[in-house]
Amino acid sequence: MSLVAWLDTSADEERRMRELIKLLSDSDTLDDLGIGQIRDAFGDLLFPGVSTIQTRARYHLFVPWTYLRAARRHAGAQLASRAAYEERQLVNVLSAEGATDGLIGRRAGVRVKVLPSSIYWTGLKTYAILRADVRPSGLQQTRHFRRHEDGPDDAGTSDWSPSLPPPPDGYSKTVPGGFDLTAEESAWLREQMATATPHPQLTHSMLSHLLRRDTAPEDTWSTPWDVDDLDSAPAELRDLVHHAEMFSLVIQGARLLYNLLLAERYEELGFTSLDDPAERYREVFGEWAARCEARRDEVTSWHLNDVWPLVALKAPRISPATRLFVEGWVDAVRSQDCHTLAADSAVRRLVADREFQNKRAQSRLRNDKLLAAWRGASGTTPLVYRWFQAHRIVTDIFEGLGRADA
Repeated sequence: MSLVAWLDTSADEERRMRELIKLLSDSDTLDDLGIGQIRDAFGDLLFPGVSTIQTRARYHLFVPWTYLRAARRHAGAQLASRAAYEERQLVNVLSAEGATDGLIGRRAGVRVKVLPSSIYWTGLKTYAILRADVRPSGLQQTRHFRRHEDGPDDAGTSDWSPSLPPPPDGYSKTVPGGFDLTAEESAWLREQMATATPHPQLTHSMLSHLLRRDTAPEDTWSTPWDVDDLDSAPAELRDLVHHAEMFSLVIQGARLLYNLLLAERYEELGFTSLDDPAERYREVFGEWAARCEARRDEVTSWHLNDVWPLVALKAPRISPATRLFVEGWVDAVRSQDCHTLAADSAVRRLVADREFQNKRAQSRLRNDKLLAAWRGASGTTPLVYRWFQAHRIVTDIFEGLGRADA
């Protein structure tokens, strides 16, 4: 049994730890081959401020409203404690009003451990909703809500944006509309999020592109590269999306081959809880190889020399071992027919050695007890870099823009 714990960390470190716990509980996002830093760097660049455990857009308002309420009478640790209490009470309020789609704490209720403020804190700073680089206990006390009608005179007296829309009457004992943003809230949140940049050297993101569109993202789009008007996007964003797409396509083969190796070892040891896993992964790998070969010209012309500088903007300390593994796999994909990779002993050894290098005693390929508990899939879903979370949040905003309250 492993234990992840922290005593006194920054808000960013705490957010990363929450995401780590989420990833460890999701069999489709396990990082057995150690490419998570690259995946997360693309996610940060494409969707700044969005994380894998965010759910609905209105939490970007619930959190500051809650903390402003607590700041009326409290400061420091008491402020953070009072706000946490109200966040937990908010779970019951929203649940009672039928707002359960995307509700954080839907099952745990007031016993929820990971609060919305922990999940959204980095995003609130990214979008300049929270203007101070502080943890909750570092917020200052205020006497009243800083409503947007008050104007810039309050700009120096609150940690929160002075233009923050006011909470609805009765908040937080009642939450009119639940997760439904008003038109005013949507317009404000859209502007805050659309103007956020992922890095000083990269001024356009997929998040800002989606928010600047005239319509919400289509439900049929399942990846960032499905967006149908990327041709009109700035060149730097088109390049970013292209590299993210190619990395997702190419590295998917390594992840599937790893699962094939697990399946073969599983059957070799006589485990029977899963039906014919090796045959299933041979078929799935063949389907991936066909997709890869259909884009042979793109795969061959794609170079990691163009990728590493982008990744370094958010992950400057990629280990040499990770780079060597990724470069070795990409070279194999670029140099031979993808259908032959699963039978190539050198390629199989590359993947197997990488799993052991990354997981050591937790390597399923070398720890038969762990392999016996394998559920048949480990990190098999193609990388889409927080697309579904961003899609839901952006859709919330567009739905709010269409409401007749402005």
